[in-house]
Amino acid sequence: MAFGELTGFLNKGFGSGFESGLWPLLERKGIWRPGIIKYQFNNNDVEDILKLPLHNLEEEDTSCWKAAKDDNYSVKTGYHNIIKWEAKPNIVRRSNNNDRTMWEKIWRSKVTPRQQILVWKVVQNIIPSKDNLIKRGISCDPFCPRCPTVMEDTNHCFKNSDWVKHIWYGSPLNLKFSNTNEEYSEWITGNLGNFSPNNLATLIKIVGGIWISINKLIFEGQNIPVIETIKQALNTPINSIKPPPKTSRK
Repeated sequence: MAFGELTGFLNKGFGSGFESGLWPLLERKGIWRPGIIKYQFNNNDVEDILKLPLHNLEEEDTSCWKAAKDDNYSVKTGYHNIIKWEAKPNIVRRSNNNDRTMWEKIWRSKVTPRQQILVWKVVQNIIPSKDNLIKRGISCDPFCPRCPTVMEDTNHCFKNSDWVKHIWYGSPLNLKFSNTNEEYSEWITGNLGNFSPNNLATLIKIVGGIWISINKLIFEGQNIPVIETIKQALNTPINSIKPPPKTSRK
């Protein structure tokens, strides 16, 4: 886990008042609190987090503008970047308030922290799907284990494959995805407000169940049927989920 991913996850989870980004995970002297970290993250992420170096917390923070070569904001660079941003096609624009509201709903849902983190990774498109592994320079078979001619990416894993469509339609949510071109992350963020707390928890659990079944097929050769995947996802007690083996994808 990169330092930016960690702070981004925490800021989304705890809101804009979470100014330091890391304070719940640190002692006063700038030392990691391993107990809390082990409670909130899986074993693989815990190892990565505890290896991250910490800077001097007594130093005053400074702001920088990455769009400028000298890191200083100017009206000129701001204007030019607005023009570039507006020119990008199909860009998803969400206000900070909407983004914060979305994550507050997810964090209040009655699911495990691991399931919440997985949904965050799905929305950010940073799950270790095969296409993302290849982008990171990891050599692997790019195709879905169930669809040998289709590359495994986030959309295929959670929205577009025939297997996952049967799961969503057979779940209590009875979902059908008509727009195959829409990113799954966009669908989640655009439809979150339509879900009751119970249905949101169901959606998050189904996402977790899908990912577990995909990994069991890849690493253990277990082809879990659609109905069994749904049952396992919905019947998993909050405190019963164990970290995946080190050979598994997070």
